Amino acid sequence: MTDSKVLALSANAAPRKRAFREKFDSSPNILRGGIAAVCAFAALLLLVAAPIFTFGDESVSLSVSMGFFGLLKALAGGGVYEVQHSEFGTLGVTVSVAAIVLVLITATVWLACFVLSVLCAFGKLGEKDRIALSAANFTAFAWQAVVFVVLIASKSVKAQNIYGEETAFYRTFSLTATYLVCVLLSLVAGGCSLGVNGRNVKNVRRYKLMYLFLLPAAALVVVYNLYPMLLSFCLSLKDYVIADGIWGSVWVGFKNFKTIFVDPDMLRIIGNTILISVLRMVISIIPPIILAVMLFDMGARKVRKGIQTIIYIPHFFSWVVVYAIAYAFVNPDGLINNVVNGNVQILANEGTFIPLLLITDLWKECGWGTILYMAALTNVDPSLHEAAAIDGAGPVKRLFKITLPSITPTIVFTTVMAVGNLLKGAGYEQIMLFGSDIMKSAQVIDTWVVWRGLQRLQYGLGAAVSFFQSFIGMLMVIGCNALSKRWVGVSLY
Repeated sequence: MTDSKVLALSANAAPRKRAFREKFDSSPNILRGGIAAVCAFAALLLLVAAPIFTFGDESVSLSVSMGFFGLLKALAGGGVYEVQHSEFGTLGVTVSVAAIVLVLITATVWLACFVLSVLCAFGKLGEKDRIALSAANFTAFAWQAVVFVVLIASKSVKAQNIYGEETAFYRTFSLTATYLVCVLLSLVAGGCSLGVNGRNVKNVRRYKLMYLFLLPAAALVVVYNLYPMLLSFCLSLKDYVIADGIWGSVWVGFKNFKTIFVDPDMLRIIGNTILISVLRMVISIIPPIILAVMLFDMGARKVRKGIQTIIYIPHFFSWVVVYAIAYAFVNPDGLINNVVNGNVQILANEGTFIPLLLITDLWKECGWGTILYMAALTNVDPSLHEAAAIDGAGPVKRLFKITLPSITPTIVFTTVMAVGNLLKGAGYEQIMLFGSDIMKSAQVIDTWVVWRGLQRLQYGLGAAVSFFQSFIGMLMVIGCNALSKRWVGVSLY
């Protein structure tokens, strides 16, 4: 009797499971609304249960965290928030009512997003559910981003510290990671709301095991890539003090970014960086292509492999080794001066500094670029060259009509990647070694960060420069990829 009941339940469960799968596949709003609802619920939970603001003073061993209910308590008291100190008794700070209201509105926005997500998951929003849900989540992202900037940079939002001194809000209070995580959740929810469609739903169900295998890798990316990026961004907005840590240091808003652009030498430094990066980009693309084509057309296979190995070996040398080899040639008592019987100051000469960088970089990295283009050339169909030769096409014409068009994807890839490093590709290690005698005039952005950021312990300034470089690099990659797709018909994505 028991076995028959089990069989009956299994028989009834199978059609229900099949019906749910069919409905899930045909209704992407279930997955779309479910992901958005989870993000909204997590954000609401963080805002209610986790600390939002912190304040304190190391001199009196005071460090206090304020959560959602603490803000409500302060709002009921006209903005005054009191804490008990073991030595000084009752201490109070005044929170700006505007700051409290901004956080309360944020919670309300997330509540509205949660309700919309649930309605979307149950199919109550109709055919416009995708647009409505993505618009709501991106609005939440924009609102939180504006609130974040206001709270960490606006001087009009005031507060009073424990000494009764009126200051800008960000000089008394610090935002915790809670608010930043909520900002990221709104971005994830908005992206999923906009990107989930019927095809995605079917792929998720079909390849669910593969997605499960990807979860550990995704977690590692979050821990070791996204979270450090978040910390770096926060660090760029703070006057970092090692003893206080990142979250305990005082917010200074965009002061570090302003320092970058008001520095009198920054325009020259950016110019040096772009000039050296562009020249390095040119010699990292054109000479390897020429050398790869020459080696590929070489008939003696063993000789070709020997030459390829010899030019590839310097890629494994560190810049310290390369500098030692170059120093043997260019120092005042080196080979060049012995040959010309002179006293040519190459290392201390500004006119020879950039050519020396380019020559040593070409010697070191030309083999690596050649390997990439040689690999691309091996995929070119030999019958194309044979047919072109039969039709009377010469070597030059075959080069421009067959060889180069065939390796265009590889050229586009290396070019786009090089353009993305326009502000970071000047060669920090190489310049620190070769430019030690003329560092003032040979500085690039990365070396400026070392001289200004690390030597003076201005870590926030260094983080601001790094964020600026990465942001410009991202824009350059997107723009270069779009132009390549439009003009050449080849793109990375």
